[in-house]
Amino acid sequence: LATAYEKLAYMVADKIAATTKDDKKYIMRRYKVDHSKITVIPNWVDTGIFRPMKDVEKEAGRIIFVGRLEKQKNILALVRAVKITPDAKLYIFGSGSLEEEIRREIKGLDKIRLMGVVSHEKLPYELNKSEIFVLPSLYEGHPKALLEAMACGLPVIGSRVEGIREIIEDGVNGLLCDPTPEDIRNK
Repeated sequence: LATAYEKLAYMVADKIAATTKDDKKYIMRRYKVDHSKITVIPNWVDTGIFRPMKDVEKEAGRIIFVGRLEKQKNILALVRAVKITPDAKLYIFGSGSLEEEIRREIKGLDKIRLMGVVSHEKLPYELNKSEIFVLPSLYEGHPKALLEAMACGLPVIGSRVEGIREIIEDGVNGLLCDPTPEDIRNK
């Protein structure tokens, strides 16, 4: 039923905005929508707020994740990767249905911290304190958290999935990994 409503909405729309080229192709293929009806408007970042801060000191070994604590984000794979990585510390910002499972997984570990939700104004500071941003998602659209981390000048690691692949060119402006604890740790 949802698919039928979605198809109807696409058919009667005068114009459709998609955040990525892959989303545009998907809409064209699945719903047979003419390409001229779809405009790609990527997510944007306020670079007046999200920018490198020279006066913020990096914390050695500090890895940051920002996002919903849901299966899509594959946060447990990142937690397991950091657990076996010496000198790595993971700061997790966000909330969601996996919060209690993560708490059980990190019980007794000081190197992994659940920080909850942080205000939009404080997030650039937290990003700038970090050495690496990791987004190990199983699937993505056009992840704004990744764009914000990059705008702050952070080295980034993202999983090799649609959405992230459109932002990170492996070895050029970040690293791509498989969404497994082993490959996340290797990167």
